[in-house]
Amino acid sequence: MRLHTKYLLALLFATLIWAPVLKAGEIFVSNDEWMFTDAYLNSASNNDAVFAQNIAGWLTGGSGKILIDSSNFGLNGSALNSELTLLGYNVTEAPGTASFAGYNAVFVAGDPVGNTALINYVKAGGSVFLEAGTGNGGASAEAAQWNTFLNAFGLNLVPVYNGVGAGSEPGGDINVSAFQTQGGYSSALFGGVNNVYIWNGNDVSLSGSGPGNQIWNDATGGNGLYGAWKGTVTPEPVSMLLMGTFLSLAGGMLSRKKRA
Repeated sequence: MRLHTKYLLALLFATLIWAPVLKAGEIFVSNDEWMFTDAYLNSASNNDAVFAQNIAGWLTGGSGKILIDSSNFGLNGSALNSELTLLGYNVTEAPGTASFAGYNAVFVAGDPVGNTALINYVKAGGSVFLEAGTGNGGASAEAAQWNTFLNAFGLNLVPVYNGVGAGSEPGGDINVSAFQTQGGYSSALFGGVNNVYIWNGNDVSLSGSGPGNQIWNDATGGNGLYGAWKGTVTPEPVSMLLMGTFLSLAGGMLSRKKRA
């Protein structure tokens, strides 16, 4: 093997090793928080546990560290922590965490979390699961708390509670089996999920028509029960520089070889 060929291969190897491994950020929004409470996560009448597995897997790629940045009972119960831990996730419950660095996904509900911090985290490749409908401050205040964050990615919370499941207090199992076949992220998020426990949450809607968004609407009432956003991977400048250098050198060597 000639020297210049060895040099090219070495440069290509260095490019692949040192270029950052990029991940697109994701957001999943639930209109309500009751499904993952200790009272209903493992209920035989619904598929809330499967739903939790699907959401965590979609947000993280199937492994990693999850931060539960909430003291709300929809996220801080022992049943959800045990479920995620059994699946192999490293779960940290720490409401009011100042930095999301090092976490693959952050779960939030009820407790205020800085919208700018969440926006920057997702833009850097992090993933967020948000539960609305917690009653924290009322429907309008709850929507206002999260919409700066959500609007940055084309999603929105409606400032009124939707009444879904409210006819059988405290809530009820809602059939969402139709969501499994609605394309996009449906199979990954709703596979094996036929019924989910809901009690009176904030509808999720689109804000603008940005790419990567999806809403799942209840067929009976037209309520937006869930929403999602997934970003696209954009090469970082250092990756582009390394690859550009490699291609430039490769082109130059091939040109000299032809002249020879």
